Amino acid sequence: GGPGASILEVGPAIHAHLGVVAWLSILIMGVSMRTLGPIAGSRPANSFMHRITGSLGVAGVLILIAGLIARSAWLTWFGAVVLAGAFTLYLVELAGILRSATVEHRPPQAFLCAAGVWLALAIVLGVGILAGGRYQVAYAFVGLMGWVGQMVLGHLHHIGVRLLATTARGEDDETEPGELLWLPLTWTTFALFQLAIGCGVVGLLANNGAAVAVAGGIGLCAWLAMSANIAGARRRAAA
Repeated sequence: GGPGASILEVGPAIHAHLGVVAWLSILIMGVSMRTLGPIAGSRPANSFMHRITGSLGVAGVLILIAGLIARSAWLTWFGAVVLAGAFTLYLVELAGILRSATVEHRPPQAFLCAAGVWLALAIVLGVGILAGGRYQVAYAFVGLMGWVGQMVLGHLHHIGVRLLATTARGEDDETEPGELLWLPLTWTTFALFQLAIGCGVVGLLANNGAAVAVAGGIGLCAWLAMSANIAGARRRAAA
């Protein structure tokens, strides 16, 4: 009763934004500024811009949450605009680095690029929700599986494989991930994951359970392909 009942109505949205945006997304934005070096060959040269991006991201999500708690439309919109601006600046930074990437092992870069595209879609869906659209489930799905998930997979296919190599061969090992992964299976994994996410988004937007089930099946195939590739990389590293 009382304030407790009021919080329960907006609690899931607050919880989701604290977890996926304030925690995971801000973490990814910060970490990726360093990991883009080994994955793409260079990092953003302007650290000041990155500090602005991170600060706006933190401020935006806190303002957004405050608006949800206070049930204030203008405060929620203001927080959303600040947050969208922060993510847009980050996407500009990410696109610039990936466009001039010099590392020849391209799949991790493709995963990061896909993550950026899904993040852009999440921004659009989020704004659509504030404008009255019923896109909450698709918004959460594309944020977790598209944006966060593909960023994690991009790092797994480079830094994760490097970790396997150094664990098996010693810290001085410099084997590149492309030497341990099987490239056709890597690209198959990438394609299947993007197809799964696309089917999932369409299914959730259209309230089509069959499309969501197909997305789940494709996603499982993608996961199995990725697992087989990583297992093969581990065997090659140990050989």
